Amino acid sequence: MKFRSTAVGAAAEGNFGDCGQTPRVTASQLIAGYQTLIAAAHARGVRIIGATIIPFKAPYMSPAGFLRAEAVRDQVNHWIRTSGAFDAVADFAKAVADPADPTELNRPITPETSSTPTTPGTAGSRQPSI
Repeated sequence: MKFRSTAVGAAAEGNFGDCGQTPRVTASQLIAGYQTLIAAAHARGVRIIGATIIPFKAPYMSPAGFLRAEAVRDQVNHWIRTSGAFDAVADFAKAVADPADPTELNRPITPETSSTPTTPGTAGSRQPSI
């Protein structure tokens, strides 16, 4: 059996708000892209596993840019979890989110992680199974 997993990160979304000329994308555009990937995989007999977009709140994001980007992430993750379009779903967002603030990663602040607030780091790769 062949399978393919797919994950889109916050940087790929172009949703950091005030970062130069990064284009802003909508939830509908991301979902349409996922649907294209899913159709192409299924046409080749490949099962596809969708992965939710992990939290990416960071101190350098403008509040307005973050709120817009978070709304896109919420809409896309809801679609990934509930649409049934993927053959399976890996809910990375739920696995690494801070229970007290699901818009942030649940991880200790260390020298390794303090400069990269939007990536799980090596600790994130050791989170419990989903």
